[in-house]
Amino acid sequence: MKQFICFILMLVLFISCSSFIEKSDGLQSDTIQQSIKEAYCNYKEQTVSIFMKGNSWIISNVFVDGKVIAIDEQKSIPYSIYGDWFIITRTSEQKIIVSINENLTGKVRKLQVVLADRNFYTYTTIKQETVGDVNL
Repeated sequence: MKQFICFILMLVLFISCSSFIEKSDGLQSDTIQQSIKEAYCNYKEQTVSIFMKGNSWIISNVFVDGKVIAIDEQKSIPYSIYGDWFIITRTSEQKIIVSINENLTGKVRKLQVVLADRNFYTYTTIKQETVGDVNL
């Protein structure tokens, strides 16, 4: 009987131990894998679609011309983040659509969408030129 109990305990101990250990600290591999890291747009109104291979990410920050803007908690999909000249919409677990208005301001616009999955962060930068601007 003692051998049987020892066998069961060893079996439980062996099964509960795994060689796969998920990293909780340090560098994590890219679990988001977005399709676009940078997009350059002319001054016209347009949309940019960004696809991800991962699906457990969130939009952690949005920067407009280098300044962070407040975003609400994202509870359900779809949801949208509204700015003065853009709308960021997460349409599914693996897709974001960024709609930008026509740029008649005379200044180049820059939008950064920061994505996070646990301790991995990445971002997509969208630069929009203004009327008469040929180089960003």
